[in-house]
Formats: sequence, structure tokens, C-alpha cells
Amino acid sequence: MLDVFCVAHVAVLAALVVLFILCVVRKNSPAKSAFMMFCLTLAIMVVGMLLEMLESHTTREAIMAVKMQYTALFPFSLSMLGFCSIMGRFKVSKAVWVAISLVECASYLALITTGTTPENNHGLFYSSMEIVHDGNFSYLHVEKGPFWTVTYVALTLLVVYIMASLIVSCVRDSTPIQRRRIGYVITGIGILFLECVLKCLGVFGGYNLFAFAALLMVVFFFLSLIRYGYFNTTASAPANALEHGVEGVVMLDERGMLIYINATAKAIIPEITKMKKAGEHTLIQSVLTDGDKTVNIGGIVYDVRSERVDDYSSPGGSIIWFVNMTKYQEQLDKINAANRAKSEFLARMSHEIRTPINTILGLNDVIRSETQSSEIRAYSENIADAGSTLLALINDILDIAKAEAGMLTLSSKPYSTDALFSEIRLMGEQKTREKGLELIFEISPRIPERLIGDSVRIKQMVLNLLTNAAKYTDRGLVKLGADMKQGNLIIAVSDTGIGIKPEDIEVIFKNFGRVPSNQEGTGLGLTITKQIVQAMGGTLTVESEYTKGSVFTLTFPQKTADGAVEQTRAAEGYFSCP
Repeated sequence: MLDVFCVAHVAVLAALVVLFILCVVRKNSPAKSAFMMFCLTLAIMVVGMLLEMLESHTTREAIMAVKMQYTALFPFSLSMLGFCSIMGRFKVSKAVWVAISLVECASYLALITTGTTPENNHGLFYSSMEIVHDGNFSYLHVEKGPFWTVTYVALTLLVVYIMASLIVSCVRDSTPIQRRRIGYVITGIGILFLECVLKCLGVFGGYNLFAFAALLMVVFFFLSLIRYGYFNTTASAPANALEHGVEGVVMLDERGMLIYINATAKAIIPEITKMKKAGEHTLIQSVLTDGDKTVNIGGIVYDVRSERVDDYSSPGGSIIWFVNMTKYQEQLDKINAANRAKSEFLARMSHEIRTPINTILGLNDVIRSETQSSEIRAYSENIADAGSTLLALINDILDIAKAEAGMLTLSSKPYSTDALFSEIRLMGEQKTREKGLELIFEISPRIPERLIGDSVRIKQMVLNLLTNAAKYTDRGLVKLGADMKQGNLIIAVSDTGIGIKPEDIEVIFKNFGRVPSNQEGTGLGLTITKQIVQAMGGTLTVESEYTKGSVFTLTFPQKTADGAVEQTRAAEGYFSCP
């Protein structure tokens, strides 16, 4: 019998070592530390039991082994309380911790001061002690003292307190996964409670089955930890923020098992709580496989997003968020409606203002052609310049308003590339000649004679770039290069001007945005150019070196007209920055 009992205790000790190692390599969990302490203290108790069975030839040897057991029993009970409170999500008050600690300290002092022989025993923990031989099995037979009773009554009450707290938490928490986790913990605690009751009744006699009951409890605890544990993310986040937040939250482990679902998510997809494997839910599986989705559930639009939970650089599970986008969509619709109303107002006003301006400019032309006075003619020319500037500004505002309102129209007609670049050169030379700059055109022979697109808008974009280049260049040259690659017309305008600082590049593409060093003009040209090229399906990019020059490049698709052939122009290095 002794051999069987010893082998059983060795098996218990081996099982505890295995569980301890498995917990060490296990991904992090809020209750991991408490569980490891639990296993360690229980292992010390089992070693003490083995020593009591194998080396208890005298009361001195037996009482030393017993003291070893009880030295581990007290931290064992505290770690058990800590583990259960974490897994059951109930709070242990400071009064409970203090009461348990005081009782255990008093009992431990009574035990540790117990004499090792019947003669020097003070009787506080054991009223009497003697070695009993039952065949090959020897054990310490004792009569219970007051502090022995206090120890096991306190342990029994602690187990009752834990079970009651777990049951209340289980009833209060309606999450199925939480109830399963607590169920495992209650089962383990129940086994230990039964053993304590039977021990107090003296059912086992001299046999101590505490180690076997504790091992079963540890196994159930470990199952609750690995099957229904939850991530540090959940433990560290405020519970009420998750449970009562406006976003739905679903947490899955690495196998797709449901770990946590808050009330909001439960209302959105209630069927998931009844599934054995939540990761197989159609929507959840689709989001995990294909990425974020926008879905309509019950007339409400949700943006469903998933995130991986990584622990030590390895996947630990997934969190799926259900974000209610309906209210944001309503606000966005209001903003867009207000923006469209503003753009439509600007478009109408700009159109209406152009009519009287054109009338003024027309009447001014009549005065200028008929007057004989040089002084009046000078005034008339000033009016013409100011009116032309004002009309250009109105046209720019009209284009921006149309673009923002989605009213910017583009034609798609065949046009001559020779005629296009000739008109651009003629108008561009006027701008560069005024500042004494050299204008260079380099057109690739790969550009066909005829293309299909909106030549008016292309001319508008390129002239904006040429005007801008001349405006910010005091000496040197302005160069235009054009090429055709993979169905895209590429037009680059470079200059040897002041350049742009990196922090100013974003500013120049905003409405009324200008380089701080030069405040001429309205600051709308580049904004209009970018909106037009984007409407064409193209891009506008800029490369600049401050004080040395800039290169603005338009790239947009153009179709080749039927029968068009490549030009025969010479062109070299026309995209290099000066």
C-alpha cells in the first residue's frame, strides 16, 4: 500500500511539473502568474507529503515534513484566491485579503513553534502526536488542536467564498464563454471543497488525499486557462468600456473559439453566441479572410474591421470591431450637401459676374478705339488690364466651383498636337518675354499627330504651369518637354527659378495657396490644374530644389486618333531639372 501511495504522489508531482512547464510556454494570460504560483506551492506540499510517508520514523522527522507542507499551504490558498478572482472577474476586497492573511499568519506561527516531540509540544496546533505504523505505511497521528481547526475552517470558508463569488459572477455575466470558463473553475474548487469536508469528518483516517484533490482542481483550472482564457488586452481595458461601448467587440482565440463578446455585438449578431466555433460565422469568416467590410444589418450600416492579437510576435487571436457608421454617414451627407450648395452658389455667381465684366471690357474697347486723347487711351488700357485680371480670377473661381460640385465637364474630340503646342508656345512666349527669360520647347517624336481629348483644358493646364514658372523665375529659362508613353501624354514644365521648400509643396496645391516669398497672383492656378488633371484620370507631380528650380509634370491618358502617326521631331533630355 505504501508503494502505491508513494507512486501516486510521485505521479501527482510529475503532473504538476508538466502543467507548470505548459503554463510557462503558454501565451500570456492575466491569470498565468497566479496559476504558476499555484502549481509551485502545491508541488512543495506534495514533496512534504512524500517525506512524511518515507522518512517519518520519528515524530521529529514527521513534524518537519508537516511544517514543509503547511509552509506551502498558506501561499497556495492566496494564489488560489487570486487565480479564481481573475478568471471569474470578481473583485476581492482588502478586508478579505487582510483577514485571510492574519488567520494564516497566526496558524503558521502556531505550527512553526510546535515542538518536534510530544514532550515539548505546546498543543496549539496539535494537541497530541505519535507515529503510527500501518503495515509498511507510517504516518503521524495527531489530535487536532485549536489552530488546526482554525486553519481548515478558514480554508473551507475561503473555498465557500470563492465558489459563491464565482456563482454570482456566472449568474450576473450573460456571456456563454464566460459561464463555461467559470464552470471549469467551480468544478475544480468543488473537488477541493469536498475533500476538505471529508477530511474534517475524519473519513480518510490517516490517509491524506489532499494532493489528489488539488491535482484535479489544478487540471480544471488549466483547462479554463487554455480553453477559455482571455488576452491581456481584455484584462487591461476597462470592462465597462468594452461591455457598454457603442462599438461591437468580438474576441476569438487562435482556433476561432469565442473568448468575449460585448452587449453591442451580441445585439448585432446574436446567433454567434450559440455557435460552437464563432470563427465559422459567415460574416466573421469573411472579414478574417478578405479584410474589412461595410455591411447593412437591420437597416444600420456597420464598418466591420478585424485586428490580429499578437503575443511574443506570434498570432494569439483576433478582435473584430463593429463600428456603427450610420450617424457618421448622415453627418457626411449633410457636409457634402452644404459643400455642393456652396459650390453651386459660387458657380452661379461667377457666371453672373462674368456678364457685366465682359460688358465693361467691351465698352472699354469702344472708348479706346474711338478716343483721340492719349490720356484717356492710357486710362482705358489700365481698365482693360484690370478687367482682364478680374475676369481671369472669376474664371478660376468658376472652374474650382464646378470641380467641387462635380460639374467640371471634359470634351473628348480629336485635336492636332502640332496646333496645340504652337498655341501654347505663342501664349507662353508672351509671359516669358516680359521677364527676359528663354522659353525652350522639346517635343518627343513619339507623340502622334492627332490625339483624342480636351485640348482646351490641356492648354489651360499647361499655360497655368508656364505662367507659374515665369512668375517665380527671375533669370535663366523655362522649358516645356512632352512625351507619349503607354497611352499617357506627359508634359513637364521646368524652370530655373526660386524653387520650393519641402514644407511649402503641399501649400501650393491649396486654394489661394502661394509660396510665402512671392505673393503675386491668386494662388488658384495649381489647384485648378490639379483638379482638371485628376478629372482626366491623371496626376500632377512636382520636384523642386530650393533656390535652383522646379519641375511640374502632368501625366494623363490620351487616345490616339485613327490614322495618326508619330511626329518626326528631335528631342533629348527634356525631363531633366535645370
